[in-house]
Amino acid sequence: MIDGKRVAARRLARRPGLVVAVRATIAQRSFGGSLLAVSESAATSAFRVGARGGSTQPLEATMWKSIAVGLALTLSPQLAVQAQERVDAREGFERLKRLVGTWTSTVDGRSSTATYKLTGGGRVLVEDMGGMMTTYHLDGDRLVLTHFCGAGNQPRMRARKADDRQMSFEMFDITNLTSPKSYHSTHLDIVFVSEDRVDLAYRGSTDGRVSTQVFQLTRRKG
Repeated sequence: MIDGKRVAARRLARRPGLVVAVRATIAQRSFGGSLLAVSESAATSAFRVGARGGSTQPLEATMWKSIAVGLALTLSPQLAVQAQERVDAREGFERLKRLVGTWTSTVDGRSSTATYKLTGGGRVLVEDMGGMMTTYHLDGDRLVLTHFCGAGNQPRMRARKADDRQMSFEMFDITNLTSPKSYHSTHLDIVFVSEDRVDLAYRGSTDGRVSTQVFQLTRRKG
């Protein structure tokens, strides 16, 4: 077993390009961007660096590319988790709590009443608007929502961005979707225009066709 490790180490030492590919791929965990693109670029570097040493053949370069892409696919879920961890979920939820009150919601020229209230000991924000409801709450260090859509399904989303000006949520799960082709919301962007003006932009999909519906909220006073 020890001899096998020594042989592998000697082969790696003769192929510095592979080290370039692996290091570039792992470094992507810290710097964001297109991990797959960097992996392919690193694989190309592996071929070029190895070729200068006279030991890497085109077939081997293809193998290094496969290794780099495999690493990319392995690390991608971890990168997604890291991106989620960069969202200050608690601060985001505190910002949402400032929506508590009564609002006028306008969409496609029609107006209705929207209300926000806290429940569950102040740990859940309930949005009731025009025959549909959305709940926001923390899930450990994540900010999540469940949207009870008028279409009859319930997409669940996680915050991908959260600050004092805008929040962006992306669907990670859905219940009661009768068909993948049926309409369902996939994203929600909340834009805080001011303390008394908020836009809710729901992006959804119907049989692969993407559409966006924007609800303009104005706080009622008095």
